[in-house]
Amino acid sequence: MTTRDDSLKEYYVPGQEIVFFEDADDLVEKCRYYLKHEDERRAIAEAGYRRTLVEHTYAHRFNQIFQQMGLLSRCGEIYSGAPQL
Repeated sequence: MTTRDDSLKEYYVPGQEIVFFEDADDLVEKCRYYLKHEDERRAIAEAGYRRTLVEHTYAHRFNQIFQQMGLLSRCGEIYSGAPQL
């Protein structure tokens, strides 16, 4: 769970890979909800974790930066050290 940040919607699917809260009351309400709905909580956490490993590691970011700088071919990678799923 995190505060609402519309830029995160570019990286994660709200309600499936990430949960946003609006304020302290909303945070408490969502904490209570997800504590009572363990399977749903675990599914969201697992989906968000997997998405992070597949698309959002430092290696991914550096490869994107180096590609934009022209230091890599579109297919090349400097490092692909994401853990195996």
